[in-house]
Amino acid sequence: MKATQFSKTRIELHLAMARAYQKFLEFIYIQNKDEPELQISMNEARIKFLSIYFATHAPVSEIFNHRPKLAERKSGSRRYLIADYYSQGALDALRNFPEKGLDLAFEHIIPKDLMRKECEKRAEAGEIPAIDEIKKMIDQSWHIAVIRKDEDRLLKPAKKMPDSWKVGDDVLARYRQDEMRMRFPLFRANEDADACRTILKS
Repeated sequence: MKATQFSKTRIELHLAMARAYQKFLEFIYIQNKDEPELQISMNEARIKFLSIYFATHAPVSEIFNHRPKLAERKSGSRRYLIADYYSQGALDALRNFPEKGLDLAFEHIIPKDLMRKECEKRAEAGEIPAIDEIKKMIDQSWHIAVIRKDEDRLLKPAKKMPDSWKVGDDVLARYRQDEMRMRFPLFRANEDADACRTILKS
């Protein structure tokens, strides 16, 4: 039941993200196609739009149900509570959330630039992707991990998938030391919820 509810929530969220992102692309590349100064000023927003939307609207993971007040958290640090995956080191640190200095990274397992650049390339050509196309890209590529910053530095290549990787391949390719071993322990917030809660409460 929990997995079904999680899936429903994520499907609805991805659809809302796709609708909002399509409007954002239309604003920049269609409504303001002759406004280069405005477009340049939106560079940071272009890079972070979907991440900020997700961090604002995604529900806090059920692994934090033992601390119900966290579900109401509005600050930017709530992004550490909404991931799909958590390293064991991150879960250890999150026992002390919202203490400052936890040295955590909100990490896109598949770098978000892959999808963003594809959408922007089409938008610049005057072809805004349809909502269902954007949602499909989000479904395929939007996987978030919360890990420690020292673990983040172990991920190579840092901003791209391995050269031989293609959409549909192992989403955790950057996280693997080899075919059998992960670079560090990683838990799925949904499937490994009980193990995550055990670490958070210990």
